[in-house]
Amino acid sequence: MKRRLRRFGIALVASAATLCGCVNFSNRVPAGSEYWGGYAAEKRFELAIDLTVIRTGPIDGLEGRRLQLVKESIGRWTDIAASAPTINRPAVLGVLKSGTKIRIAKLVRNHGLNFYFGTHDDLTLYAEVMDGPMAGRLVDISPVSKRWRPSNEVAWRYSPIPQFLRLAESET
Repeated sequence: MKRRLRRFGIALVASAATLCGCVNFSNRVPAGSEYWGGYAAEKRFELAIDLTVIRTGPIDGLEGRRLQLVKESIGRWTDIAASAPTINRPAVLGVLKSGTKIRIAKLVRNHGLNFYFGTHDDLTLYAEVMDGPMAGRLVDISPVSKRWRPSNEVAWRYSPIPQFLRLAESET
């Protein structure tokens, strides 16, 4: 009887792992960690050009639905949203104008194991919009940052791209 119960338990765990397929750990990266790359917590930047704000689809990445700054024009993102599958359709919210100030707020690290694809390790960088119609909102600025990885590391790092973000005058 114990043997049968043990086999059932192992089969149950294996089935659940196969169906779920993923174990993910999400944690906020402490300020000063090497994962911050070219950014630092609380540093202020301003947008060098107009950037589009979208709300990602619910199954977009490990962080799920979030506001995101993207470099493509609002017209281009409207076309992308229209052609996306209904379940994961992004919403185009508007444009943050050049000169809008943002403050680096947090860095989130998602890492774990996917039964089908192996290990994963990803970073999402958030900034708070300081002025304009979206003041106070957190936006993912990873898409408008340079993505790089040290040769012996698994996780990516981000650095500002001067074409999109420049240090605010109070920071220089």
